[in-house]
Amino acid sequence: MPKQYWYNGPDGWFQGSWRYYGKGYDYSQTPMGKSEANIASLKSEYEKAYNEAKTANETRYGQILGGYDTLQNDTMAGLDGMGTQARRDVNTSYDKAYSNSLQGLINSGMANSTILPSVSNVNATQRSDATGRLNETLRREKLGYMNDITNNKLSFMERRTDSYPDVGLYTSLMNNQGNYMANVKYGVNPTLLQNYNYYKSRGL
Repeated sequence: MPKQYWYNGPDGWFQGSWRYYGKGYDYSQTPMGKSEANIASLKSEYEKAYNEAKTANETRYGQILGGYDTLQNDTMAGLDGMGTQARRDVNTSYDKAYSNSLQGLINSGMANSTILPSVSNVNATQRSDATGRLNETLRREKLGYMNDITNNKLSFMERRTDSYPDVGLYTSLMNNQGNYMANVKYGVNPTLLQNYNYYKSRGL
């Protein structure tokens, strides 16, 4: 690409000529002004895209973590519901067993005997043991589910990969602007200024 020479004259910027008639270019119309505007635009667009990507990433990340929390809460609630029904089943089973034992004592004429308290105590002990085993099973299941969900959540957090605009492309575009401007020279040309005033004073 051939080099361009731009000079700042009294009425604007002039390109590579010692004689210029009329008004020069505004700085924004020169390669230097356009390059600065392009660089500012690229920077603004990249920052905008980066911030939008960051917001989207944070939103997605928060939604996924919230999903794990919801899954854990729903799972715990489900296990609590299962435990409530299982305890009802235990109590129903031992109520029925006690009723059958009591009916057997009545049928055999031993309802008022000393055996009745023993039957009641055995039933209560077995009921308590069954309930304890059920609670321990539910506790282990809860811990198992909580560990699985927590481990999956932590694994996701460790593997987090966010998508952002291609910084390589941004850098390449900025380099292109730099390479282009390397072929543009600009400044104040005293000869241009003298000749400009000479021709202007003569109405040329």
